[in-house]
Amino acid sequence: MWGQAFEIVVRNDVATEGQRMREDWNCLDTIDIILVHDASFVLNGLILDTLSFFYRSSSHSSSHLFPSQGERFYVEALNFLIDQNLNHIQNLIEYRKKLDFFAGAVRYTKKIESIGMHYTLPSFTEERKFLIEELWNPCLLLQDLGKEKIVCNNAEFDGNKNITILTGANNTGKSIYVKSIGLAYALAQNGFPIPARKASLMELDAIYTDFTHPEDIEKGEGALLDELNRVKRIINKANDRSLIILDEPIRGTSPEDSEEICSRIIERFEKINSPTYLVTHHHKLAEKVRKENVKYLMTEVNFEEEKPKITLKTTYKIKDGIAGKSYGVELANEIGI
Repeated sequence: MWGQAFEIVVRNDVATEGQRMREDWNCLDTIDIILVHDASFVLNGLILDTLSFFYRSSSHSSSHLFPSQGERFYVEALNFLIDQNLNHIQNLIEYRKKLDFFAGAVRYTKKIESIGMHYTLPSFTEERKFLIEELWNPCLLLQDLGKEKIVCNNAEFDGNKNITILTGANNTGKSIYVKSIGLAYALAQNGFPIPARKASLMELDAIYTDFTHPEDIEKGEGALLDELNRVKRIINKANDRSLIILDEPIRGTSPEDSEEICSRIIERFEKINSPTYLVTHHHKLAEKVRKENVKYLMTEVNFEEEKPKITLKTTYKIKDGIAGKSYGVELANEIGI
């Protein structure tokens, strides 16, 4: 129902534009608005009718079968189409974009419903805070997971503790969690329902993220300089209505230098007062920056001890606290390295 209502509005808009075409361009016999569900069909119909008109208007001598005559015929026809109807064509292309947008929304909600997961249209508040209950990552839809394998978590910003530091063992869902917050906001502020049970959101001016990506050799920058420049650009643009997501920033240097730089980054975002999520394996960093306006979260893991090895069992749940270690060595043991 959500997607269908908006699709009907767009269909009506395109139909209106088609009617204006009929009125403005009397030389056309018809434009089939029955095909209005796909604006490209309207454009195709328009071009065919245009060519048909020019052909009917020209003499039907055999000379029109020669390539030079045919080429001139099509060029003149297309020039006429562009000159007389450019605004209509541009409008129809814009409507096509809207149709694609809402068609995607319908597929998205139908996919959620097909696996029995919940979603909601969030409410927006003028207060500088947000609460998202039972949030899950919509990218999991692409993996065709069953409902029982999708784990939900809450996400909250109370307006006071604007920095959230998330620690935890490797491969336990830290990145999935922070991405789900960014994706929920991107969906919400574009009019989509979000993958959550309930949500009350502040309106954002922007979402800035920093995730690991391949080094760009054309810039002539090493990994560290590239990371520093990306974070600096975010600092320069962000305000207290920006959502910041930093996933293990500053990897391209020693652990000691990385911790120091990360602590400086936290201080900068404290001053900007933007809601900021920083994912890190630097557990000492979390201890180092203990402040009243910093919130500490960690991923939950369970252990199964079968000597001589310890197996980590990930729950993908997020809870309060600071993780003790990353368990990278244990993960290497599991895969035989």
